[in-house]
Amino acid sequence: MLNLHTIAHFFRQKTGFVVLILAVLATAFSYYVYTEKQLDVVSESRYVSHQLASQLRQTSDGLTLSVNVSAKQFRQTDFVEQVSNAVARHAVNPTLLKLELTESALLDHIEDAIQVMNALKDIGVRFSLDDFGTGYSSLQYLRLLPLYQLKIDRSFVQDIASKGSDRAIVRTIIAMAHTLNLNVIAEGVETQVQQGILLDSGCMYYQGYLFSKPVPIDAFEGLL
Repeated sequence: MLNLHTIAHFFRQKTGFVVLILAVLATAFSYYVYTEKQLDVVSESRYVSHQLASQLRQTSDGLTLSVNVSAKQFRQTDFVEQVSNAVARHAVNPTLLKLELTESALLDHIEDAIQVMNALKDIGVRFSLDDFGTGYSSLQYLRLLPLYQLKIDRSFVQDIASKGSDRAIVRTIIAMAHTLNLNVIAEGVETQVQQGILLDSGCMYYQGYLFSKPVPIDAFEGLL
Protein backbone atom coordinates (compact mmCIF):
# COMPACT_ATOMS: atom_id res chain seq x y z
CA MET A 1 0.00 0.00 0.00
CA LEU A 2 1.39 3.40 -0.98
CA ASN A 3 2.04 5.70 1.94
CA LEU A 4 1.74 9.42 1.39
CA HIS A 5 3.49 12.37 2.94
CA THR A 6 2.57 15.97 2.26
CA ILE A 7 3.97 19.45 2.55
CA ALA A 8 2.13 22.69 3.05
CA HIS A 9 3.88 25.91 2.07
CA PHE A 10 3.01 29.08 3.96
CA PHE A 11 4.19 32.29 2.28
CA ARG A 12 4.27 35.64 3.97
CA GLN A 13 3.18 38.54 1.79
CA LYS A 14 2.81 42.28 2.26
CA THR A 15 -0.87 41.84 2.92
CA GLY A 16 -0.32 39.01 5.38
CA PHE A 17 0.39 35.34 5.00
CA VAL A 18 -1.56 32.68 3.21
CA VAL A 19 -1.57 28.97 2.74
CA LEU A 20 -0.42 28.74 -0.86
CA ILE A 21 0.23 25.07 -1.62
CA LEU A 22 -0.54 21.71 -0.06
CA ALA A 23 1.48 19.02 -1.79
CA VAL A 24 2.39 15.38 -1.59
CA LEU A 25 5.97 14.25 -1.05
CA ALA A 26 5.92 10.68 0.18
CA THR A 27 5.33 8.28 2.92
CA ALA A 28 3.73 6.87 6.04
CA PHE A 29 0.22 8.16 5.40
CA SER A 30 1.24 11.46 6.94
CA TYR A 31 0.98 15.13 6.17
CA TYR A 32 4.35 16.87 6.43
CA VAL A 33 4.11 20.61 6.90
CA TYR A 34 6.76 23.27 7.11
CA THR A 35 6.91 27.01 6.80
CA GLU A 36 8.76 28.28 3.71
CA LYS A 37 9.96 31.08 5.96
CA GLN A 38 9.66 30.38 9.65
CA LEU A 39 6.78 32.43 11.07
CA ASP A 40 8.31 34.19 14.04
CA VAL A 41 5.43 36.42 15.08
CA VAL A 42 3.26 34.86 17.77
CA SER A 43 -0.02 35.79 16.09
CA GLU A 44 1.18 34.16 12.87
CA SER A 45 2.21 31.03 14.74
CA ARG A 46 -1.25 30.78 16.26
CA TYR A 47 -2.83 31.26 12.85
CA VAL A 48 -0.73 28.46 11.40
CA SER A 49 -1.57 26.15 14.30
CA HIS A 50 -5.28 26.59 13.62
CA GLN A 51 -4.85 26.25 9.86
CA LEU A 52 -3.02 22.96 10.31
CA ALA A 53 -5.55 21.60 12.77
CA SER A 54 -8.35 22.59 10.44
CA GLN A 55 -6.63 20.81 7.55
CA LEU A 56 -6.13 17.69 9.66
CA ARG A 57 -9.82 17.72 10.47
CA GLN A 58 -10.64 17.73 6.75
CA THR A 59 -8.29 14.91 5.75
CA SER A 60 -9.10 11.26 5.41
CA ASP A 61 -9.14 9.08 8.51
CA GLY A 62 -5.82 7.59 9.51
CA LEU A 63 -3.59 10.30 8.04
CA THR A 64 -1.03 11.91 10.31
CA LEU A 65 -0.14 15.59 10.10
CA SER A 66 3.59 16.20 10.65
CA VAL A 67 4.60 19.79 11.37
CA ASN A 68 8.08 21.28 11.47
CA VAL A 69 8.42 23.61 14.45
CA SER A 70 11.17 26.20 14.61
CA ALA A 71 13.22 26.71 17.77
CA LYS A 72 11.66 30.14 18.29
CA GLN A 73 8.13 28.82 17.93
CA PHE A 74 8.82 25.92 20.27
CA ARG A 75 10.19 28.27 22.94
CA GLN A 76 7.15 30.54 22.99
CA THR A 77 5.79 30.54 26.52
CA ASP A 78 2.30 29.65 25.34
CA PHE A 79 3.29 27.01 22.79
CA VAL A 80 1.53 24.20 24.67
CA GLU A 81 -1.58 26.35 24.88
CA GLN A 82 -1.43 27.16 21.15
CA VAL A 83 -1.30 23.52 20.13
CA SER A 84 -3.84 22.37 22.69
CA ASN A 85 -6.31 25.10 21.74
CA ALA A 86 -5.97 24.35 18.02
CA VAL A 87 -6.57 20.64 18.61
CA ALA A 88 -9.58 21.30 20.83
CA ARG A 89 -11.11 23.99 18.62
CA HIS A 90 -11.09 21.80 15.53
CA ALA A 91 -11.92 18.58 17.40
CA VAL A 92 -9.05 16.61 15.89
CA ASN A 93 -7.48 13.48 17.27
CA PRO A 94 -4.16 14.69 18.81
CA THR A 95 -2.55 11.30 18.21
CA LEU A 96 -2.67 12.16 14.49
CA LEU A 97 -0.47 15.23 15.07
CA LYS A 98 3.31 14.84 14.99
CA LEU A 99 5.63 17.78 15.70
CA GLU A 100 9.09 17.66 14.13
CA LEU A 101 11.88 19.34 16.08
CA THR A 102 15.56 19.88 15.33
CA GLU A 103 18.29 19.42 17.88
CA SER A 104 18.82 23.19 17.99
CA ALA A 105 15.28 23.61 19.33
CA LEU A 106 16.01 21.25 22.20
CA LEU A 107 19.61 21.28 23.38
CA ASP A 108 19.97 24.85 24.66
CA HIS A 109 17.00 24.47 27.01
CA ILE A 110 16.74 20.74 27.46
CA GLU A 111 14.79 20.75 30.76
CA ASP A 112 12.24 23.24 29.42
CA ALA A 113 11.97 21.25 26.20
CA ILE A 114 11.22 18.05 28.10
CA GLN A 115 8.52 19.80 30.10
CA VAL A 116 6.83 21.17 26.98
CA MET A 117 7.06 17.86 25.16
CA ASN A 118 5.64 15.92 28.10
CA ALA A 119 2.72 18.34 28.42
CA LEU A 120 1.79 17.78 24.76
CA LYS A 121 2.53 14.06 24.91
CA ASP A 122 0.00 13.84 27.74
CA ILE A 123 -2.75 14.90 25.32
CA GLY A 124 -1.54 12.50 22.62
CA VAL A 125 0.76 14.63 20.44
CA ARG A 126 3.88 12.82 19.18
CA PHE A 127 7.39 14.12 18.44
CA SER A 128 9.95 13.40 15.75
CA LEU A 129 13.61 14.47 15.89
CA ASP A 130 14.38 15.94 12.46
CA ASP A 131 17.72 15.80 10.59
CA PHE A 132 19.08 13.26 13.03
CA GLY A 133 22.84 12.73 12.78
CA THR A 134 23.70 16.17 11.42
CA GLY A 135 24.06 17.94 14.76
CA TYR A 136 25.47 17.04 18.14
CA SER A 137 23.32 14.00 18.77
CA SER A 138 23.64 12.67 22.30
CA LEU A 139 22.43 9.34 23.60
CA GLN A 140 21.87 11.03 26.95
CA TYR A 141 19.22 13.43 25.67
CA LEU A 142 17.71 10.79 23.41
CA ARG A 143 17.11 8.76 26.54
CA LEU A 144 15.46 11.71 28.29
CA LEU A 145 13.33 13.18 25.52
CA PRO A 146 9.79 11.77 25.04
CA LEU A 147 10.34 11.12 21.34
CA TYR A 148 8.28 8.94 19.06
CA GLN A 149 10.51 9.00 16.00
CA LEU A 150 13.99 9.69 14.60
CA LYS A 151 14.24 11.09 11.08
CA ILE A 152 17.36 10.10 9.12
CA ASP A 153 18.73 13.12 7.28
CA ARG A 154 18.78 13.00 3.48
CA SER A 155 22.54 13.62 3.46
CA PHE A 156 23.04 10.04 4.64
CA VAL A 157 20.47 8.60 2.25
CA GLN A 158 21.53 10.16 -1.06
CA ASP A 159 24.77 8.15 -1.37
CA ILE A 160 23.70 5.10 0.61
CA ALA A 161 24.00 2.86 -2.47
CA SER A 162 27.59 3.88 -3.26
CA LYS A 163 29.19 4.72 0.08
CA GLY A 164 29.70 2.01 2.65
CA SER A 165 30.26 4.63 5.35
CA ASP A 166 26.79 6.10 4.77
CA ARG A 167 25.21 2.64 4.86
CA ALA A 168 26.98 1.95 8.15
CA ILE A 169 25.79 5.23 9.66
CA VAL A 170 22.21 4.64 8.55
CA ARG A 171 22.17 1.08 9.89
CA THR A 172 23.58 2.31 13.20
CA ILE A 173 20.88 4.98 13.49
CA ILE A 174 18.15 2.46 12.70
CA ALA A 175 19.49 -0.09 15.19
CA MET A 176 19.82 2.56 17.90
CA ALA A 177 16.28 3.83 17.27
CA HIS A 178 14.86 0.34 17.56
CA THR A 179 16.83 -0.28 20.76
CA LEU A 180 15.26 2.87 22.21
CA ASN A 181 11.80 1.76 20.99
CA LEU A 182 11.65 4.66 18.55
CA ASN A 183 10.08 4.71 15.11
CA VAL A 184 12.47 5.71 12.29
CA ILE A 185 11.84 7.39 8.93
CA ALA A 186 14.32 8.21 6.15
CA GLU A 187 14.00 11.37 4.07
CA GLY A 188 15.24 12.05 0.57
CA VAL A 189 14.49 8.57 -0.79
CA GLU A 190 14.55 8.84 -4.59
CA THR A 191 15.40 5.36 -5.90
CA GLN A 192 14.23 1.82 -5.34
CA VAL A 193 17.81 0.85 -4.54
CA GLN A 194 17.87 3.34 -1.66
CA GLN A 195 14.53 2.10 -0.41
CA GLY A 196 15.69 -1.52 -0.64
CA ILE A 197 18.81 -0.86 1.41
CA LEU A 198 16.76 1.00 4.02
CA LEU A 199 14.17 -1.77 4.14
CA ASP A 200 16.86 -4.43 4.53
CA SER A 201 18.33 -2.33 7.34
CA GLY A 202 15.02 -2.24 9.21
CA CYS A 203 13.62 1.15 8.15
CA MET A 204 9.96 0.81 7.15
CA TYR A 205 9.02 4.45 6.52
CA TYR A 206 10.30 6.78 3.83
CA GLN A 207 9.89 10.29 2.45
CA GLY A 208 11.00 11.33 -1.01
CA TYR A 209 10.42 11.69 -4.73
CA LEU A 210 10.41 7.92 -5.25
CA PHE A 211 6.80 7.99 -4.07
CA SER A 212 5.58 11.30 -5.45
CA LYS A 213 6.77 14.74 -6.39
CA PRO A 214 4.82 17.63 -4.82
CA VAL A 215 1.28 17.90 -6.18
CA PRO A 216 -1.64 20.21 -5.30
CA ILE A 217 -3.90 19.11 -2.46
CA ASP A 218 -6.74 18.21 -4.85
CA ALA A 219 -4.44 15.81 -6.68
CA PHE A 220 -3.21 14.44 -3.39
CA GLU A 221 -6.72 13.59 -2.27
CA GLY A 222 -7.20 11.78 -5.56
CA LEU A 223 -4.27 9.49 -4.73
CA LEU A 224 -5.83 8.24 -1.50
